[in-house]
Amino acid sequence: MTDPEIEHRAETLLAGTMQTYSMDQRDQIPAQWSAFFQSGVDIPGAVPGAFYGVSIDARPDGTFRYGVAVESAADPADLPDGTCRMVLSAGDHAVLRVRGPVADLPAHFDWLFSTWLPNSGHRQREGAVFERYPHDDAATPDAMPYEIWVPITRGG
Repeated sequence: MTDPEIEHRAETLLAGTMQTYSMDQRDQIPAQWSAFFQSGVDIPGAVPGAFYGVSIDARPDGTFRYGVAVESAADPADLPDGTCRMVLSAGDHAVLRVRGPVADLPAHFDWLFSTWLPNSGHRQREGAVFERYPHDDAATPDAMPYEIWVPITRGG
């Protein structure tokens, strides 16, 4: 695998749906994506161009919260029922860009955290780990563009 790029990102506001999973349940996340798209939920102020998968609140027991979202600066009071606000922190991120089957996503996550990060001279900092799925008219099930963003700081 290619090493990720290091990029600085401004704080970004998102809105979407959130659920809790364990690592053993992460194969159920695609159902959350399907439900998000099938619901037809209208996020006020949605910024076109990308969808986000956001992982937050990782706990020692292996559970974490996962959100499916779009960028939106809408006031939280204006968000539809069943949706919530998410914030992507400003700062440096390791960004792994991939074009391939989404089925390979867990393997890319595992490589980033178990191989690249411990040997990179960086460490994970506070903030959401997220996937970014940019719009691409040429995407196919076997050639979909996605990015994995990990908030980092120098030092190990």
